[in-house]
Amino acid sequence: MIKYLSFIVGALILAKLESCHQTAPIDSNLKHLYQRWMHSHEEDGQNYQVFRPANFNFPPSRGRTGFELDSLGHGYWGAIAPTDGIVWRDASWSIDADSVIKIKVLKGPKSHGFTYSYRIREATNDRLILVFLDQESHIKD
Repeated sequence: MIKYLSFIVGALILAKLESCHQTAPIDSNLKHLYQRWMHSHEEDGQNYQVFRPANFNFPPSRGRTGFELDSLGHGYWGAIAPTDGIVWRDASWSIDADSVIKIKVLKGPKSHGFTYSYRIREATNDRLILVFLDQESHIKD
């Protein structure tokens, strides 16, 4: 009963933080995540994706996706633009106790929003390995 009650209280606190546009850092142990990460598809494995800091010396590519995270739960999602550049959209992010990171890309004027879910397999200052779990579309928000 106590575990169930603790879970409910924790869920209510998280919901309140999300509705108040979180102002406290997520966790100081996650500092290495607070940067711009670009997809290094050349290093991907069968069940995982590799991301490197934006200043990494990538080989030439016809465009890269990426994201940027900050300590307050805000960020940006980068998609490949028609000219092979990157279009950045506002996003928010969260992480749970099971190392599942969710990046919510906000709705744009010509596109709906998405939430991407990944499990962190490895996270260092210069390499982030994520296992893709799910993509959820948000047409109305």
